[in-house]
Amino acid sequence: RADTGEASTSHENLQRGDLPAAVAYSEASGWQIAALQALGRSDRVREVGADAVKVTGQVLEKRPGNMSALRSRALIADTMASTEGFELHVRKALALSEQGARDWEAIVELDPTNQIAWNNLVNARLGSGYWALGLGDSRRATEEWREALAVEGHGKE
Repeated sequence: RADTGEASTSHENLQRGDLPAAVAYSEASGWQIAALQALGRSDRVREVGADAVKVTGQVLEKRPGNMSALRSRALIADTMASTEGFELHVRKALALSEQGARDWEAIVELDPTNQIAWNNLVNARLGSGYWALGLGDSRRATEEWREALAVEGHGKE
């Protein structure tokens, strides 16, 4: 809701089978949490993000290859990963970053010409390496960064 900065839920729409509304809610939530993160509202990032991921998961249960839902969930995971990592919840950050990478991988598998998704996949892999290094796992960090380098060749400027 615009007056309070609070998110209203779209669960009613999803229960009625309005998948486009649920996907739109998830995408809007993804952009909302990016703004909330910039404002330092980590508690709201987690709340809005968790709700949007739940809604997006329900969409993907019904339509596993829905690229808009995958994109929304990946964007949400990316923002939530940095929120958690910057608050020193590094294990959560790593798990979220890996989820984002899996979603970006699914998108480029569905649409290998999607340059933005390729670039975001590289970014997610770099983030996973960063969070793995933060946990002291240099081997895993190196693996993630090598994956990023392998994927990087698919992206074009």
